[in-house]
Amino acid sequence: MLLTVDAGNLWQAAEQGLLQPVASTVLEANVPAKYRDPKGQWTGLSLRARTIMYDPSKVSADQLSTYADLADPKWKGKLCLRTSNS
Repeated sequence: MLLTVDAGNLWQAAEQGLLQPVASTVLEANVPAKYRDPKGQWTGLSLRARTIMYDPSKVSADQLSTYADLADPKWKGKLCLRTSNS
């Protein structure tokens, strides 16, 4: 069994032939198809919400509400972000 929080790790494992299909009526009944690999090699167990939080007294929603907005140079040095490995 491989448990990971990264879809890239799933892809690499599949590419390396490390995964095997699993047929499970329990998984099929409880996990929507969009969260299961069509070949049955993996099943998602959880979802992650990546939210943007800001102080509405300082920033309006139309200024900072998408991931593309985060790349605007005006926010350089003003964002608090976690690292990709935490």
